[in-house]
Amino acid sequence: MTSQFCKPVPLPGWRDISDLEPFSEAEFESYRALYQYDQRPLHARVEKVDATSPLWREETITFDAAYPGHRVTAHLFLPKTGRPPYQTVIFFPGRGAIEDVSFQGPPYRALWQCIVTSGRAVLFPIYYGTYERPSEHGRVWTVQSAAETPLIYRDWMIRMAKDLRRSIDYLETRDDIDSDKIGYHGYSAGALSGQIMLAVEDRIDTGIFVHGGLLPIDLPRSFDLALYAQRIHVPVLMINGAEDVLLPAEVGQKPMFQILRKAHPDTRHAVYPGGHGEFSLFFEQIRTDVLTWLDRHLGPIQ
Repeated sequence: MTSQFCKPVPLPGWRDISDLEPFSEAEFESYRALYQYDQRPLHARVEKVDATSPLWREETITFDAAYPGHRVTAHLFLPKTGRPPYQTVIFFPGRGAIEDVSFQGPPYRALWQCIVTSGRAVLFPIYYGTYERPSEHGRVWTVQSAAETPLIYRDWMIRMAKDLRRSIDYLETRDDIDSDKIGYHGYSAGALSGQIMLAVEDRIDTGIFVHGGLLPIDLPRSFDLALYAQRIHVPVLMINGAEDVLLPAEVGQKPMFQILRKAHPDTRHAVYPGGHGEFSLFFEQIRTDVLTWLDRHLGPIQ
């Protein structure tokens, strides 16, 4: 008798995007308007400076959010190699940033430290709903919550997108930052969010999506990530694990790559052995992928 534990596990149903109807221009602009805001003074302050690392100088900065009653905290890592004005990559973390109650330093150091040591700056905003800035709806941000309460999820995303855009406003005020050369690096939830961030923000020149893909749920058109991905007109580097069970290659990764590749032909998909969050022995190759990508799309560091 065959044990129930030896039976094949059925694959979950996934989303069919073969008949995806793109946004019309008017429809997209109406949704994009939700992410706009009045250009008010930032009232920015450098709250703390830490230059103890031999690799970077960290500045903790605060500035007014685009919505009332909030200030955004951002951690800016300036390289001790290269020379200003620095290209900058803005980081958007994964779900851990929502679950953790305080910022104890950027996670995934193996993935972002190479950017700073290459002579570029990295900006790590504390987005609304992450770390010490909890959302009024709580800290749980899952596929289930997006499916059950998509408009709450959308409103949360609007605030996070405004935090990202406000962060670029701040970068534009600094003489030591080249605000014409800005990249986006999203990890897991940050890669999913990137599908909206890059669609609504024109000042980002390229994106890097690590462990991103197509969600297996239908969403309202006002918050359909696949529809926003169609509006990304900059090249994106997707990096995924071949054995990722959360975003499987055939139904989660490849359909999103096809959307992004159609939107911009220079988009690339790099796949390595590993699951969601695990790349085993391939970090050196991934770092090479990332730096080569930034050299190509932001320009080499002199």
